[in-house]
Amino acid sequence: MKTSLILLLALLLNTSLILATPLAALLEHTNPWIFIALESLLLIGYILNKWVGALRKDFMIDLGYLDVYTVEDRKKTLKKPGSKPRP
Repeated sequence: MKTSLILLLALLLNTSLILATPLAALLEHTNPWIFIALESLLLIGYILNKWVGALRKDFMIDLGYLDVYTVEDRKKTLKKPGSKPRP
C-alpha cells in the first residue's frame, strides 16, 4: 500500500513536471506576483467561506418544538372533569 502510494505520488509529480515545462515557456514573461496575488485571494476566499459556513451553523436557531402561542378552546379549559357539556 505504501509503495503504490509512493509510486502514484511520483507519477503525479512527474506528470506535473512534464506539463510545467511547456507552461513555463508560455508564461515566461508573466509577472509571478500576479499568480501569488491570485493564490492569496483564493486562499482568503476559502477561509471566508469556511468561516461564514461555521458562523451560519452556529447561529441557526431551531424553533421546531417551541410553542409560543398555544390557543385552546375555552370550554375545554373551564370544564371540570366528569361534568357534562352544556347544550
